[in-house]
Amino acid sequence: MILRNCCPALVAGLLLVLAGCGHYTIVFEVEEVINTDANNPDDDRTRDQLAVDIVCLTKEDVQNHREIANGTMRANAWFAARDRDNESITIAAERIYALRPGDPSTQDTRKGDSLLSVRESGKPRIEVSIHHPQSLASAARIAIYGRFHRGNEVSNVEPLLIKPPTWDKEILVKVGRTTMTPLGTR
Repeated sequence: MILRNCCPALVAGLLLVLAGCGHYTIVFEVEEVINTDANNPDDDRTRDQLAVDIVCLTKEDVQNHREIANGTMRANAWFAARDRDNESITIAAERIYALRPGDPSTQDTRKGDSLLSVRESGKPRIEVSIHHPQSLASAARIAIYGRFHRGNEVSNVEPLLIKPPTWDKEILVKVGRTTMTPLGTR
């Protein structure tokens, strides 16, 4: 009798937990200087902004875009395709969260301006809320691309690939001079 009375409450609680599983906050911990020229990473004079794309890959996206899911599509290729409005990127705009300058676009969901170094912004942490529609799928991934530069071109850095955490809601990412690195989840 007790089990039957608590089961509806248990099921309702479980559904509430699972419903929120796909909501995350990406916390970018920004260094004093970011986005320096990969040809001269010791250059402290840079004031360049860093555009970032956070791409929530569903299991279908992973099958259709293996080059993103396995990290072989580097930042230079990703941003070249995005800049050309390339039809080969068939990921829905509501699953591409962008930190970039400019107006809203049909290609992504703009979440704010490009990242700035702590030296420029005074902010060591920038938080971005995202929703992954299939976060519990075993093939689901989050790919984070930074538009780091190398001279006048986008650097060919690998994307940061993350398996969406089941229980943790914050994904910590360190943003440095020429790359981003994962710091973990909480």
